[in-house]
Amino acid sequence: DLLIYNIVKNFLKSPSNRLFTIVLFVLIAFNVYASINNNELIMHATKALSIPLFFSIYFIKNKYIKNTAIAFLLLTFIGDLFSMLSNDPGTLKISAVAYFCSYALLVLVGLYRIKGFQFKGFVGAYLITVFILNGYFMYSLYDVLSNNIEDPTSLFFTTLQIIALLALGFVSFAGYLNKDTRQSIVFLVMSFCFIFSQIFNFVETYFISYSLFFILEWASYLAGLVLFYTYVVESNRMRKKKLVIERITIAEKMAA
Repeated sequence: DLLIYNIVKNFLKSPSNRLFTIVLFVLIAFNVYASINNNELIMHATKALSIPLFFSIYFIKNKYIKNTAIAFLLLTFIGDLFSMLSNDPGTLKISAVAYFCSYALLVLVGLYRIKGFQFKGFVGAYLITVFILNGYFMYSLYDVLSNNIEDPTSLFFTTLQIIALLALGFVSFAGYLNKDTRQSIVFLVMSFCFIFSQIFNFVETYFISYSLFFILEWASYLAGLVLFYTYVVESNRMRKKKLVIERITIAEKMAA
């Protein structure tokens, strides 16, 4: 309990972290209110507003963010925005394409994290087993969705999303096995949060429109965004540390 208290206390020392926490609780409060009153507009709006608010808070503090992170946030925001506008097949297709591209970007980031990793022995067999189990689950999901989506184009884009989610789960888990670090754990949990969020989105869009499913989708999605925020902050910290080390090294060589 004391350790958790100290972690929270240190986190809240930063003004931007305090602002981040306040915004997080405000979004949660609005979502709880919308859920109780069954107000879908507010529920979708809180989801769509999450990215602009979190991005603004991050950029105020750090002043730097990689292009891949910006692209991921922009594509995800487009997906959120178009899914909020209406249930029209056209807007849902745009939303599906945006989500697929955002997941594909995360897959590329995950692949970069496991470059040079050799799939041998027990680890390789374990990863193959996990991939087969996940593949079977995603195939079962596709089989169910294919019976409920009549439009071939919508089914195609949904299939792309499922493939991207499968690849994301695999590369994030491989990255964790490759380097058991804080950053790899954050990336792994973040990936599964986005995967569960998208699965709940499928359930709500194509099966049962029920507030509980949206709450689960939003909670998983928000947790994924918080972890993405944490991952980007940690990456930025490591980048700054690397730059400092490089400058010290250059200074020492020049002085020698």
